[in-house]
Amino acid sequence: MWRSLPCVLSLALTGLAFAPNAVHAATVSIDPPDTTVAVGDEFVVRIVTDTEPDLKGFELIFPYDPTRLLLLSVVEGDVLTSPGGAYVAFLIPDIAAPADTLWYDAAMLEGTSQGPGILLFARFKALAPGDAAISCGSVDFRDSNNQQTTPACASGVVHIGSGAAPSMKISQVYGGGGNSGATYTNDFIELFNGGGSAVDVTGWSVQYGSSGGSTWLTTTLSGVVPAGGYYLVQEAQGAGGTVSLPTPDATGSIAMSATAGKVALVSNSAALSGSCPSSASILDLVGYGSANCSETSPTAGLSNSTAALRHFDGCEDTNDNSANFSVGAPTPRNSGSPLNPCQYTLDVTVDPVGGGTVMKSPDQATYSLGSNVQLTADPAPGYFFLRWSGDATGSVNPLDLVMDGDKIIVAEFTTNLAPHPIVISQVYGGGGNSGATLKNDYIELFNRSLDPIDLTGWSLQYASTSGTTWFSTTLVGTIQPLHYYLVQEAPGAGGTDDLPTPDAIGGVAMSAISGKVALVNTSAILSGGCPTGASIEDFVGYGPADCSEGSPTADLNNLSAAHRKEGGCVDTDDNLFDFETLSPAPRNSSSPQNICNYWLGVESEAPASALSLGVIPNPTHGSLRVHFALSRAARAQLRVFDLQGRVVATIADADLAAGAHEAVWNGMTPSGPARSGIYFVRLQVPGMIVKRTVVMAR
Repeated sequence: MWRSLPCVLSLALTGLAFAPNAVHAATVSIDPPDTTVAVGDEFVVRIVTDTEPDLKGFELIFPYDPTRLLLLSVVEGDVLTSPGGAYVAFLIPDIAAPADTLWYDAAMLEGTSQGPGILLFARFKALAPGDAAISCGSVDFRDSNNQQTTPACASGVVHIGSGAAPSMKISQVYGGGGNSGATYTNDFIELFNGGGSAVDVTGWSVQYGSSGGSTWLTTTLSGVVPAGGYYLVQEAQGAGGTVSLPTPDATGSIAMSATAGKVALVSNSAALSGSCPSSASILDLVGYGSANCSETSPTAGLSNSTAALRHFDGCEDTNDNSANFSVGAPTPRNSGSPLNPCQYTLDVTVDPVGGGTVMKSPDQATYSLGSNVQLTADPAPGYFFLRWSGDATGSVNPLDLVMDGDKIIVAEFTTNLAPHPIVISQVYGGGGNSGATLKNDYIELFNRSLDPIDLTGWSLQYASTSGTTWFSTTLVGTIQPLHYYLVQEAPGAGGTDDLPTPDAIGGVAMSAISGKVALVNTSAILSGGCPTGASIEDFVGYGPADCSEGSPTADLNNLSAAHRKEGGCVDTDDNLFDFETLSPAPRNSSSPQNICNYWLGVESEAPASALSLGVIPNPTHGSLRVHFALSRAARAQLRVFDLQGRVVATIADADLAAGAHEAVWNGMTPSGPARSGIYFVRLQVPGMIVKRTVVMAR
């Protein structure tokens, strides 16, 4: 929107010193800054903190004026991240916070230094005109010794205007009406009320100026536009066109340029002056084509058959015409058109049902355009989070979303221990071929489970891309937990390097580009192009194979192998997703153990060999046995936190070797036995943090 009245909301915290010459400050400001808000507007307040080398925790309490402000949501920001990424914090909404108060606790969990960062984003809606205070009720900072310092801080003020209605905006501009090739007989300007309440436009005007002109032509408006409603202003008629506009809500006679010009929505009927006027009465301004005045940059040029259309049916407004408008066929809407509340739904489902849950923050029925939402996937016992699908992709957890339309998102989970724990982890058929380094084809297996498995009597079987004849290699011996097993196949005429010592040897000549490989728990030869049955432990189709789990992997060649992701850990029953194409790198039973990065569990009195993922038990009554595993040697810290983010126990803090480990929390805290309630068990190694929730029930 076009706005010119300044508005400042700020709150400064100064004079806090934890160490000589160390000063801590925090500010609160409206985003975007220096903007006047109006009744119905939504805006964001940021709570920002500056550098402090020894800040370990704090409490934020900010009462606000409930008669003029409605708190819609609060979302964590990028909290105090250091250049090295060593400093971590999480925020906890205070469950006992009074109404009409922003009240958050935070705990700094690791690290010794950090830079400025945003602690909170709080989205408000303006309810009534006037000055609305956001007071600094309390800001309690604590250093690493838990020493308390309460800095002085000032209140902030939001200035809410009543005369302007920034929720009203120009949603469509069309100047080609009646021109050659046009369908509509008239030019038009469409308005849209994106706010939450009706707006009376009586006495307002829409005004037009040529692309470089200083004279403005006006059309007076009247009537009330409901929240989410459209308002159609018909302008001059041309000599052509075949279709009349929908019934206009206001009628003028301005002959607009089809390609370039300027249109303003004004809160009075006085004609503007100057080529680029600036006035508090201008509620919105759209420059199109080569116009010399616009909000930031004008839209693209238009034509006799195209209009400027504001995105999301009129909802988007970032004060940049070029970014907010697209060029498309004119689609005029009037007061009889369906309402558009600029609210979007977020539908989150879990696959499989019972595999876990997803928390939405904030959790609302609908979200306004541009709202920030965070999704956190929490696996059920025996599962781990795999990926997002639908209107989101990737495996980042938590996932941060910007609501720019209705979204359907699926959180996919999979079991820790699949029914078939031995998987095919590598396939390579280019051994000894032109350009190859390795002399032999090979197939690599991986034991994802925590138990040794005897492969004696099993077989690996191969068929061509669309073949029905299967060639078998017999397996012998045991594959140890989280270890590999290498099956050497036929040599080629070239290559220079032998494979590592194989664990089994066959003579199958595999295709370098495509084929089918099956791991079978018997020696019986498969039949058919796409066999099935309980004897098939794993199946991989590579290249354009006619049979696979899900879709086959990408094509291979003499220099590439299909690698199951994460060293063999990923198994979603979709070869295309589970495998990536890399240089061949065969591993055998002597290769290092590979611990999948999701192996972390919290259990009560579980056997020493047990590793699992999930929040179990729930509850526990005393001593807690924690099992965890490291994929490589690392410094590991295993700590227990309470709901206030305070460390109540450190149960491991040492350089540990790769492999499985066990630690015990005896249920004690510095002040005695842990009370009943929720606690967090948190494992941190360089580059990764995993947290599990435990309920203590005394």
